[in-house]
Amino acid sequence: MFVSRRRRTWLQVGRLSVLGILSLSGIVTMHQKEFTIIYGSVAAVAFLSSFIANYYMKRNPASRKPYWFLQFIDSFLLSLVIYVSGGVDGPFMPFLVVHVLAYGFYLGVSGGLAAAGTDIFLATGFSLIAINVPGLKTTLSPLLATLVQSGYLKLSLTYIALRIVINGLLLVASGIASGMLAQSLYTETGHLQRVLNNLAELRARSRHILDNLHDGVVVVDANGDVVSSNPAAAELLETDKPMLDSQLGEIVRGFLKNKDFPPRIDIIIDEKVIECRFSHYGDTGGAIVILTDTTELRNSQAALEERDKLSLIGKLSATMAHEIRNPLASMSGAAQILAGGDLDREKANQMASLIEKQSRRVSELIEGYLSLSRSSSDFPFSKIDVSGVLTDSVESAMHGFAGGVSLKISRSDTNPMVFGNKVRLSQVFLNLIRNSVEALSSVSEPVVTIEISNSEDGRFVSIVVKDNGSGIPEDFINKIWEPFKTSKDHGTGLGLYIVKKIVNEHNGTIVAENSDQGGAVFIIRLPVAGQGMYG
Repeated sequence: MFVSRRRRTWLQVGRLSVLGILSLSGIVTMHQKEFTIIYGSVAAVAFLSSFIANYYMKRNPASRKPYWFLQFIDSFLLSLVIYVSGGVDGPFMPFLVVHVLAYGFYLGVSGGLAAAGTDIFLATGFSLIAINVPGLKTTLSPLLATLVQSGYLKLSLTYIALRIVINGLLLVASGIASGMLAQSLYTETGHLQRVLNNLAELRARSRHILDNLHDGVVVVDANGDVVSSNPAAAELLETDKPMLDSQLGEIVRGFLKNKDFPPRIDIIIDEKVIECRFSHYGDTGGAIVILTDTTELRNSQAALEERDKLSLIGKLSATMAHEIRNPLASMSGAAQILAGGDLDREKANQMASLIEKQSRRVSELIEGYLSLSRSSSDFPFSKIDVSGVLTDSVESAMHGFAGGVSLKISRSDTNPMVFGNKVRLSQVFLNLIRNSVEALSSVSEPVVTIEISNSEDGRFVSIVVKDNGSGIPEDFINKIWEPFKTSKDHGTGLGLYIVKKIVNEHNGTIVAENSDQGGAVFIIRLPVAGQGMYG
């Protein structure tokens, strides 16, 4: 059992204090020269043995020999003090128990039993001397004579034997108990120390990792005050730690107080885009903020999007030229016929209607082309009531192109909020409703059903648009999202392409399928405000 330096100090201080007090008490209360010599010798031996033990402890701290040496010296000195102070009936007999408990605690069960055995042996020896056993020789006969004649030590051998047996059993029990307790404490202390060492190592490793991260990490308490941050956080925010609180305080407090607060926002600092991601910090009510410089990533993404957009526009331009050429040719022919005159009213109306239809088709193609060229940054996002946007879109359709078609809308009890743009989402809903209405031209009782609901986990809002038409042709269902792909006689093929583009801008998904009961089904899933990843 290893004895720490602190415990060694307590052992030395304790034994010197006990033996010193006992010696001083004996000198003060006993005025005979012989007793003064004995008590003085006890104190001197105690201090000398401490000096010797300390010398060897410093040379070999792991050695247990100095402790065994001190244990034997203390047994002898205590037994001597007890002997000259009244023997087994004297006032200092309980100090043997203290002695055994102490060395059992420091040296374990073996130390406790050794101390108990030594104490019993020496106490027995001094007791036999005290009653002047026949044939026992001693060099201290004058002192012994004084003790025996004093009347305090007129004890029988039987009585002393009984007291020694009782005290011996008590000492042995004390040695075992203190040794086992010490061993248990040592084991638990060692386990606790290992745990503390592991925690310290883990903390140091975590601190090293945090300090070397390129991302900033800021920990705030329930009040939004910064309690910890790494160097990268100060570097990204271009400020020192005290200023982190003022930079992030308002934003973080909004996250802590508002459950609908988005878990990710972007802040701009000197043309740098810093992405801030928030997460709650255990049960403390605080939060952890991760800061990432996404400037280069955003620039790369923007460049890639611009390149893809230019590539797409280049491809669309060639297609547009072909798509516009046909209606322009029809319009030109009809105009020439009208200009030639000699047409009855019915024929003239047909030509005018043809020109109107083809001009509308050209207008739709141009509008779709312009929609593709627009950037999502032209439409700022905010938290909106998607149910309200859907209701407005349905009402607009009912008073416009959906005449004669039954539009049914089904809402959940909640009003889900999403981060998005009302104009863009309204364009999505109107395009889907228009597609469904146009697919029902040959249906006797056309019905378009719109449903809006929250997902079970509350993270998404679902918008379903379905009709009771003939559905999407199986050989075409995988192509409906491609530009200029349409199954309609006069469609542009851009409507659903634009719908998917806008839904993607909102970090949502859209799928198309055919219902088992007939008709097409379009399902949109948008993240609820506070669940998606938006700036």
